[in-house]
Amino acid sequence: MNMDVLAVSLDEEQTISRQQGGEFLPNLEVARTFLRKLVAAQLPLAGDGALYFELAFRDETQKNAGLKASMARVAGGDSPEGVADTLARMIPSNKAAYIGIVPRSKYSPSHATKDQVHTRTRVLWLDIDDFSGSWQDFAEKLPASPNWVTHSGHGLHLYFHLDKPVFIEQAESIMRELAERIGADHTFDRARVLRIPGTWNRKSEPPVLATLEEVDDTPRPADVFLALLGDQETTTVAPPEEIELREVSEEEIEEALDVLPWRIRKLIETGEDPEPGERKDDSRSANQYTAIVHMLDAGIEPAVIYAILSDPSFGISERTKERGPQVLKRDIERALAKRAAREPQGADVSFEHTIALWEKWLAKSPDPHRWAASQAFQRRAKKACGQIIRELDRLSSMRKMPAAKSEIARLQQLLTRIAVFLPITEIRSALLALVDPLDPTPSRSYLRASEWWEAVVRQKLSNDLLEHIPEGDSDDIQRFARDEIADVRACISNIWAEQYAKLFALRALGKMGEFFRTDERTQGTVPARAVYFRPHGHPESIESISSDGFESFLRDLNLPKAWAQDLTNSIQQQARSFRVVQEGRISRVVLGAGPGHSMEPKAIFIDMGDGKLLKLEPGQKPMYVENGEEVFLAPSGMHMWKYKPGCRGKLDQLCRVHLDEESAELSDDEASFLLKAWFVGNLVRGYFGVRPLLHIVGPEGQGKSTLATRLFLALLGDRPPANPPSDAKEVMASCAHRGFLFLDNLESASGELVDTLDRLAYSEKMAARQFYTNTGEIVVAPDVFVVITSISTSWVRKDLANRILPIHLGPMTWSDTFEESLRWARRNRDEILSEAVDLLAEWLAYIQGRDRRQYKIGHRLSPFAEFAHALAEVCGQQLNKEKVWTNIKIGQVQMATSVRQFIDMLLDYIERAHTKNRPEPYRFEMQTSEWAGELDPDYHKLSTEEQHKAATKIGKLFKDSAEALAKMGIRVGQPEKRTSRGAVWIVDYQNWWWETKVSKDSGEGGLFGPTEQK
Repeated sequence: MNMDVLAVSLDEEQTISRQQGGEFLPNLEVARTFLRKLVAAQLPLAGDGALYFELAFRDETQKNAGLKASMARVAGGDSPEGVADTLARMIPSNKAAYIGIVPRSKYSPSHATKDQVHTRTRVLWLDIDDFSGSWQDFAEKLPASPNWVTHSGHGLHLYFHLDKPVFIEQAESIMRELAERIGADHTFDRARVLRIPGTWNRKSEPPVLATLEEVDDTPRPADVFLALLGDQETTTVAPPEEIELREVSEEEIEEALDVLPWRIRKLIETGEDPEPGERKDDSRSANQYTAIVHMLDAGIEPAVIYAILSDPSFGISERTKERGPQVLKRDIERALAKRAAREPQGADVSFEHTIALWEKWLAKSPDPHRWAASQAFQRRAKKACGQIIRELDRLSSMRKMPAAKSEIARLQQLLTRIAVFLPITEIRSALLALVDPLDPTPSRSYLRASEWWEAVVRQKLSNDLLEHIPEGDSDDIQRFARDEIADVRACISNIWAEQYAKLFALRALGKMGEFFRTDERTQGTVPARAVYFRPHGHPESIESISSDGFESFLRDLNLPKAWAQDLTNSIQQQARSFRVVQEGRISRVVLGAGPGHSMEPKAIFIDMGDGKLLKLEPGQKPMYVENGEEVFLAPSGMHMWKYKPGCRGKLDQLCRVHLDEESAELSDDEASFLLKAWFVGNLVRGYFGVRPLLHIVGPEGQGKSTLATRLFLALLGDRPPANPPSDAKEVMASCAHRGFLFLDNLESASGELVDTLDRLAYSEKMAARQFYTNTGEIVVAPDVFVVITSISTSWVRKDLANRILPIHLGPMTWSDTFEESLRWARRNRDEILSEAVDLLAEWLAYIQGRDRRQYKIGHRLSPFAEFAHALAEVCGQQLNKEKVWTNIKIGQVQMATSVRQFIDMLLDYIERAHTKNRPEPYRFEMQTSEWAGELDPDYHKLSTEEQHKAATKIGKLFKDSAEALAKMGIRVGQPEKRTSRGAVWIVDYQNWWWETKVSKDSGEGGLFGPTEQK
């Protein structure tokens, strides 16, 4: 189809040209002209970087069709013409097309959110809906003429190109103000997309072409627009708070309509204002906004307003039916935000005669924030409120007079000030009793309005209300707050009691402790799990606001669960202002960068139990700090202990082991020191990329459980649970409450449990559904070291085996009974941990400024190896790192079931093949596919694809088992030069055959013993 189109002039705006196929094709020349102007204005925002222009599309012929988005990346050096050509080519021929006026700072495959919009803009806009006149009709109300005007098909879009950029919050405030002036649509949100001129508006039949009216490209002075903001020119505008919707009954709707003036009820019913007065804008958007404002004035709940304006039986719902319910919801939220922004704060009251007497009385009255006012004082306050209410009703008939409006506002402010003298439990009953419940007077509506109750609550809480509480600790404050909130709930069973109780509880919490956060980001929302409450005097009781413990704490204040959740959300919204501390939930080490190395610890915080920490710094003596002051460590289950400097010997005694000579690859001294390094490493969790899982292996009765329990007692001060966890969920629950996981006699494990242990080695977060609910998750960030005991060593996969530190235990090295051995560990716990702390202090001073690369080894546990070797050098011990870690790696490989099975199969094949064929010189050389056929009896039954996978697996097993086979005397490898036959593996077993077969059969050892007899 020929896609060339003719330009459509303004005079031909309503002319519809049909092209081939009967489609209405866009006028790309008009679109390109507008896009070039927009890009030229906004492109300087990119600077030397890049930004994105969002194009959005929708099929307007389909009801409720979704908005699809596409983005084009542009850089500061791009030409506006080239960018405009690119954007124009992206416009489809059969859908409505829109452009995001403000560039996007981030790419998104869908319509951008407000967080993805650039922080500044050089273009402002106004959307005048359902309007067929000219922009000159509004010229007197605009600070400058528009640069470009788009006739969108059923309205106007006015664009202002500024001479300098303004912040996006300022832009939204300016456009909001201008929209109110001329009655424009509320489409000033930063992520807004508007119709591109030159494209078709298909909301009506026949379609209408959107056109461009070029006025002037000269940039307008930004200062002229900023002047509209007055003193708030540089302030940011808080986003509107989201309203909560609910089901609304017909009785509630009828009750709401009854309190509205006749004019507003008629506007709602018909969709037309019967008495527009000075209103020039009679658009559906302006009518809806007028109705919202009056309903808010009448104290109607936002959820009820939403139900009325979206009810199809009312004429005013036409705009909602066209634009969708989300647009209506946003309009109500913006109206609420605008009301809150304009609410007077502490206005000075000065009235004639009667008002002057009230002011004099207020000046001589007791402190309005006292909790217990006399009955006479309260009676006087009620009388004053009655006089004000009667005066308000009298003035309501003169509402159109400017003087009456001003006096009404001042009287309402005074009413709020006097109401603060009354206890919160009596305000509603006392004031509403002063008006006739059968007569919907303006005073009654005013006293029911949410804004008035919020103002009373805010003023009651404006000062430190808790300063009159008798001196006491946080427990006394908690009891006082609990009683006050209980009284409020008993007297007022509506939303205002809820709001007061939540605000009061928040202030009480501020007296009882402090909130802090561990999230250091400066953008976005602070996660709830990163916000903590720290009670004064109880640092051991620190709780995340997302935890069950904090929820229980709020319930102790008599807050219902729903209120407690709302309060938690409010706390999270304020979290950006909280004090930031380093988080030790995963890391026991606070890391800092230093010259020549990337991960040098500058301070270590060690859990002392009971909310106390011990701080170690290079060259400084250990000092006590409270948990949550400088760093926060999540509870590790560590019982309280006392630091005693200068202790020696007990740590070595705890970690001394005797190994099984046949199974162990290490010496007793090497294994004992590695166990010591593992124990000390518990105090600096986070320094290792991979945490070793300690696996104590040995026959029954060798003291495996005794050694593990002694380690558990020395670290935590408590014995492990009688029934160790056996599956992934139990392991996760244990990790959430303890810093040490003990899996005793674990001879086998399911795939899920093995996966969980693998994640523990890497300290990865674990999450699971909460019990008895299908919403939410329990998230555990494991800060644990793991001890496993078993008789077998072949129950784990290779990917977990190479993260294990195996100790093949021989006979017990102590003669005490099990209980005596545990009593020894408990009795000497302070000395053991103190010795570990002293050793850490020496290690910390030793590694300062040293390059960690000198410890690099090719091993999964290399980060732990670096720590262990540095610790050995501090202790004056020398570890042969090649020998030690090669032997550990061999031990790890032998633990993997698949590798062990492969080695057994290979040895069996060597014996059979040697006896049958007597190859010389003790060597096999075959392709991996041939090896697979020889080692796997079912290989030839497999399909071609399955045979290929089996051969690949055999090749991998050769690599994995090479070191273990070499230890046995069998060398495996591949030819130095590649062969045409594909992958080949060579097996040389001469040393193994002579050591295990010839010397054993002949009774003589050595490689050069007698030859085998036939």
